[in-house]
Amino acid sequence: MRHFAMKFLFTVFALLTAISTESYAQNLLGELTFEAPDKLCRPTANVVWLKEAPRAKAPRYKAEQGGEDVWVTKHKLYAVGSAPAGWWNIDGGYCMAKQARLSVGKPLTDDMFNRFFGWCEGYDDGGEWIVGRTTSTHGFVVCYENSGLNSLWLGKQEGNVLVFKYRIFCSFNIDEGNSNPNYINLHTEDRDGMTMYEITIGKNFVQEVTWGGMGTTKTLNFSKLNDKVIEYLFKKAIEEWSWRDSYFYLNSELLSGAYANYQLG
Repeated sequence: MRHFAMKFLFTVFALLTAISTESYAQNLLGELTFEAPDKLCRPTANVVWLKEAPRAKAPRYKAEQGGEDVWVTKHKLYAVGSAPAGWWNIDGGYCMAKQARLSVGKPLTDDMFNRFFGWCEGYDDGGEWIVGRTTSTHGFVVCYENSGLNSLWLGKQEGNVLVFKYRIFCSFNIDEGNSNPNYINLHTEDRDGMTMYEITIGKNFVQEVTWGGMGTTKTLNFSKLNDKVIEYLFKKAIEEWSWRDSYFYLNSELLSGAYANYQLG
């Protein structure tokens, strides 16, 4: 009788813990907001150096952390701030009007998801990204992006724009022999003040997709990501997010044929 009572209490405790964990995930994810900017712009060159003031002879704008000169590229979208006529305000720096243009995306279509897009100019100058819809009850989308560091972004579709706000730096390993339908393992390591995530997934979380002009490749199956898995992956990024963290935007211009057939050097 005592054994039965202890087993019953353990079952109740486990059930309450599971309910509590699920409730926390729902509360954490349900409170997230993704603000689409009023305007987005795209630079007109591969590299455009920003200035610290809207003047032709102003010195270059420098990053708040590290002090490096800041540049922007035509292969990304940037939120536009207020600036005098003839200038763009991008992340606090400025470039002349002729160095960027307004980007107005078209409606997003299914063929823009679950395939890689990217660009390459030389052996080590390029980037690639892939977007997928999740099974989250909150309508999240996830983007894997590689522009020097591998990143996994959490975001939402706002009109014709995909707005990504929460990011983890990561690498992926595929355990082809693991048939557990729920297997996903997360290992974290702090390097130079930055948390790196090593994500190992079983074959249930794998999909084969078009990889630019290079055939196909295997990657994370975003449609397998439910709220529980999303909270597992992004919990720390969400809880530690601040206004200093950057956003990442995509629209139809960067999910188009112009970026579909790239080849890495």
